[in-house]
Amino acid sequence: MKMWRTTPETHRLRDCAVLQAPATNSGPRDLRPPAARLPPNEPPAATWCSCELSAPVAVPPAATWCSRKPTGLVIEPPAATWYSYELSSPVAEPPAATWCSCELSAPVAVPPAATWCSRKPTGLVIEPPAATWYSYELSSPVAEPPAATWCSCELSAPVAVPPAATWCSRKPTGLVIEPPAATWYSYELSSPVAEPPAATWCSCELSAPVAVPPAATWCSRKPTGLVIEPPAATWYSCELSSPVAEPPAATWCSCELSAPVAVPPAATWCSRKPTGLVIEPPAATWYSCELSSPVAEPPAATWCSCELSAPVAVPPAATWCSRKPTGLVIEPPAATWYSYELSSPVAEPPAATWCSCELSAPVAVPPAATWCSRKPTGLVIEPPAATWYSYELSSPVAEPPAATWCSCELSGPVAEPPAATWCSR
Repeated sequence: MKMWRTTPETHRLRDCAVLQAPATNSGPRDLRPPAARLPPNEPPAATWCSCELSAPVAVPPAATWCSRKPTGLVIEPPAATWYSYELSSPVAEPPAATWCSCELSAPVAVPPAATWCSRKPTGLVIEPPAATWYSYELSSPVAEPPAATWCSCELSAPVAVPPAATWCSRKPTGLVIEPPAATWYSYELSSPVAEPPAATWCSCELSAPVAVPPAATWCSRKPTGLVIEPPAATWYSCELSSPVAEPPAATWCSCELSAPVAVPPAATWCSRKPTGLVIEPPAATWYSCELSSPVAEPPAATWCSCELSAPVAVPPAATWCSRKPTGLVIEPPAATWYSYELSSPVAEPPAATWCSCELSAPVAVPPAATWCSRKPTGLVIEPPAATWYSYELSSPVAEPPAATWCSCELSGPVAEPPAATWCSR
């Protein structure tokens, strides 16, 4: 077979050449439906997927996979296919199969009979067994593979538990899954995760398997630009391509590790993405982000919990979650707090519970109603009363007359707490 240079142009030329060449016994065979066999960027009615949809995604006949952000990987399987993500227009319904590749700047080749999920650059090419596949950011259940390791990220519906494998739970599923032995999670892994003996833990955006710690471990996602000094010797590495040397006595954040994370003696925390905000609470205030085990309760403090795989304790005063800056600074009253990207229910606070995501400062509690809209879900939810949210806003949100709806990658209504509600992305 002729080898091509892996540039965007040669991707296009290669795909055109492969798709136009007749299939032979010795050559590659295009696995896509006839209607989809066209060069990239020229779909007829197309076999491609937009992630974070509010409608089910069809399961292709053989296998599917998803790569969210540019992986920097160049994959050379038999036939060529491509995908688009975050489109500004609806996605045409393919005749038979739908698969997804997110935020790619070049076409993604379809491997022979197996797939994988890789969100951020792993620099790793993995060869899973047959019938291994993943779905990512789907708003409907994922079909169960026969016996394989697969990944399901940002699902708004239950994820099927494979017989003896792993899965990826990134954003809230609203479900606690009980696998055979112990409850544990893998997150945006580019390879299978070894089964721990009996521990709930998480591995985030790792480019290699996660070692099984003696008790539990955790993962923080992206750098905070924040240096925190907790009790002793707790540390993390963030977006490193190699292990991090142990500092003398410091705590910092570790995301996208290519090596295991040491288990600190006491506790640590991480804020997910840069908030540009430095918080100085009274004492023992800390944060947990993308932890795979419960967070120790601080004595009395403001703290944040993001992408936790266990419930978040309700602090006595107030908390919030800041994911990405919105350029909006709001001053809420007391006892206002938020939880963001939790993988289990949040305890109900005494007064109001709601969420503001990707804010760099607390979000004020509106008098009547607000809403949250992150990415187009094509879904309009009409709950009973006037609860609303703000999410990823670049300016204040006008108050609707009496609207209760949320569109934060939800595939269904948002539960309503006693006095208010919240939005979890």
